[in-house]
Amino acid sequence: MSYQPTTLLDADADDGPCLDQHACDHGNGHDVSSHHGDALASGIAILLVMTVLQRGIGFARNILFCRLLEPDELGRWNLAFNMLVLVAPLIVLGIPGSFGRYVEYYRQRGQLRMFLRRTGKATLALAALGLGILVLMRDSLEWMIFGDSQSTLMVWSLLGTLAFATAFNFLTELLTALKKIRVVSFMQFANSLVFAAIGLLLIGVWRLSTEGVVIAYGAACGTTSIVAMMIVVRGWGVVPPAAQEMSHRDLWSKLMPFAAWMWLTNLLSNMFTAADRYMIVHLSHTDARGACELVGQYHSSRIVPELMVAVAVLISNAALPYLSNDWETGRRSRVSLHQNRVLKLYAIGMTGGSLVLMMVAPWLFHYAMGGKYATGLSVLPWTIMGCIWAGLILVAQNYLWCAERARVASFSLLAGLIINVVLNAWMLPRWGLVGAILATAIANAFTLAAVVYMSCKQGMTLEPTTVFALTLPTILGLGIAQATVVFTLILFLGFSRNWLISAEDWQWIRQQIADRVPSRNMQTTVIGRLQQKTT
Repeated sequence: MSYQPTTLLDADADDGPCLDQHACDHGNGHDVSSHHGDALASGIAILLVMTVLQRGIGFARNILFCRLLEPDELGRWNLAFNMLVLVAPLIVLGIPGSFGRYVEYYRQRGQLRMFLRRTGKATLALAALGLGILVLMRDSLEWMIFGDSQSTLMVWSLLGTLAFATAFNFLTELLTALKKIRVVSFMQFANSLVFAAIGLLLIGVWRLSTEGVVIAYGAACGTTSIVAMMIVVRGWGVVPPAAQEMSHRDLWSKLMPFAAWMWLTNLLSNMFTAADRYMIVHLSHTDARGACELVGQYHSSRIVPELMVAVAVLISNAALPYLSNDWETGRRSRVSLHQNRVLKLYAIGMTGGSLVLMMVAPWLFHYAMGGKYATGLSVLPWTIMGCIWAGLILVAQNYLWCAERARVASFSLLAGLIINVVLNAWMLPRWGLVGAILATAIANAFTLAAVVYMSCKQGMTLEPTTVFALTLPTILGLGIAQATVVFTLILFLGFSRNWLISAEDWQWIRQQIADRVPSRNMQTTVIGRLQQKTT
């Protein structure tokens, strides 16, 4: 067998431990399934480490934005960012979003080069068409986003940033699907670092306010996209030509049904996320500046909770290619097993972290944010609750992606979006910002329940302890003291009796620690304590 160099586009050679070892071990007689769970944990661990670094920079940047910007300017930036998140995948019809499902499919059939070339050209053409349409309707676009049309610089900054954000999203989806976890992590880290540096420079020195933040984000996406493209081009030459010619009809008839439903799901999901903000702008019975100020207060309460959603995005994106491989090779029980583990650990970890956040939040809002966001502090528990459920939705959807039931996920999100809009229309005029946030949290909980139920209808086995874990965020509404007592009691009873985390789960966790903790003394200490729990 001839030797081929390892490159970033060679999905057989991950830049970290391989989850299933399918490409490395399939021809060597190794037990494929024995390594699969470990590699999944390895990929997620890499992402989590880099996420801590990236989000640390992002957190400091957001705090400084709060200090430097007035609440209404902060609200305008939040509305602009939600527009970018909403429109970037919309104009390319969800094609990059399908990479996690189909890159492995076409790689195993020797058609990866053809697949990437055709989808790349289609994405470029669609992005150009979409940007052209938005340029023609730029005045209406600004009114829909901000409730007024006052800044030419703002709308042109948004459109330029949208182009770079679309390229960044495409490359991120591609490299994630190719299991290049470290590369994606460093891309995200570099993006956050460049955004912080340029944004603070433009705001602090040139006083460009919201426009400066938008320009900085576009510069960050453009810079990291250029670097990522150089990496992709460098590895392109050794990707083998298609082993068998594939017609356009065969490709698009296979890809587009899933991509279309993924597109619809992304649209619904992003509309779900942004609906309360834009309803505040247009239904809060105040002028545009007052509405943006309310959005700014809301944004201040989401700075830390959105880190939880970001972690869920990374976990979901990293896990999907591996779970897809499990699905394709018939190990569907392992998909259910990993889904239950990730859902439980995410819900428990984020609920515990939220209690710590609520304890330090008064200091954070008063000193770090300059004392301008008292309303944001008052609604923090409800914001956290909704964000945890939003993250769980992203993780839970992976089972439906593997089962190619994107339309089922879309129906769940559509139902949740309708509930969100209806509840906001009723609760926002009556209770103001609190009503909007509670409406969103309730809609998130409903959507999570719908996604999990639909996954079970498709064959997923749901553990009772997972159901219990998914309800844990509700204790945050009790207040800091009461919620801490309840959470501590749950952990004590659940862990000491192997009820919340089973003996098999502890064994899996011990194995990950044994494989990755560098210090042997630390391994002995940590694993010894975990051994006591399983015995």
